[in-house]
Amino acid sequence: MNIMIIFLSFIVSTILSVVVMRNKKSRWLAVSFALMINVIILVAAYWLFFNADKESQLFGIDFHDRYLLLVFIPVNSYLNYIILLFAKNIYSKM
Repeated sequence: MNIMIIFLSFIVSTILSVVVMRNKKSRWLAVSFALMINVIILVAAYWLFFNADKESQLFGIDFHDRYLLLVFIPVNSYLNYIILLFAKNIYSKM
């Protein structure tokens, strides 16, 4: 489930950041937008999963792999940055 959410966050942030880069012609604005989208989606998913699990709330210990959602925020952002580098090169040649 976590992998699907991470992949969904990556796909959504990549598509939206490429659209922002094409419209605004600014790679850094697109990267910051991708970071914002990743943070919103992954932190919201972590919060929803944590609130749904009463055992984690009661004992304060999380034995599930939900921390991966937070770890993948910079990973997804870095991958988006690399994709935007290639996208900028492709769109500049057109």
